[in-house]
Amino acid sequence: MITKGNFLLLETHEFRGWLQKQKITRAITKLQVHHTASPNYTTRKMKNGIAQQDVFACLEGMRNYHINTQKWSATGQNITIMEDGRIAISLDRDLNKTPAGIAGANTGALCVEIIGNFDRGGDTMTAAQRQAVAHVYACLADKLNIPINTAHIVYHAWYTAQGSRLPDYTPGRSSKTCPGTNFWGDGNTVAAANKGFIPAIKQELERLRKGAHNADKAKVYVNDEKIEDGFILEGRVYVPLRAVGEALGAKANWDNITKTATLTK
Repeated sequence: MITKGNFLLLETHEFRGWLQKQKITRAITKLQVHHTASPNYTTRKMKNGIAQQDVFACLEGMRNYHINTQKWSATGQNITIMEDGRIAISLDRDLNKTPAGIAGANTGALCVEIIGNFDRGGDTMTAAQRQAVAHVYACLADKLNIPINTAHIVYHAWYTAQGSRLPDYTPGRSSKTCPGTNFWGDGNTVAAANKGFIPAIKQELERLRKGAHNADKAKVYVNDEKIEDGFILEGRVYVPLRAVGEALGAKANWDNITKTATLTK
């Protein structure tokens, strides 16, 4: 978790814990889905799946464009998902501030920008970014009690330039192709969203809710001696403190009043 300039940068596994601590004071009923188009994998100078451009330079570049060219008061989006799976929170457009995502349709919405150009012939989303995208929307839907469907998780392409909702992506009427005519490998129509993206979010939320009961097992060693198996959850390894204590010849103690765990020999 790194704060620099106007952004907070989180690893994918840090996002849910951070989000759960946030106090949301405005009503949010829709999650917008956007691709940046530019910056994209080319402008980010991707090499073997790794961007050569500094992540904060990219984020500040978007902010400068939004403020100095678009004449917005701050970064347009609330959240940005990088190609390596890291997640940036706009500190000048935090979750409690209405975004500048879809003109005429931002009230009650939260704007998420996904770095890349996902129109046909553009970028192919990395596995890390794909996982992070599903994770972010699942966490947001869970936190905000937002139904995971195309009435509440909406593509920019389903709106006119004036902010009226269309039944579907409609060339000539839709304001943009965003999040891309090949987004998620399926496209930017309602049917495409229901085919791949919406099920992916539901699957991720189910995984999160199952939690430790279905987490991957982890082999844990202390001084080259294997102790009791732990488990991996959201990028962290968990193991009973008692088992660690026994391996070190110590006793694990728990104080229920101070909520403090200690090891003593």
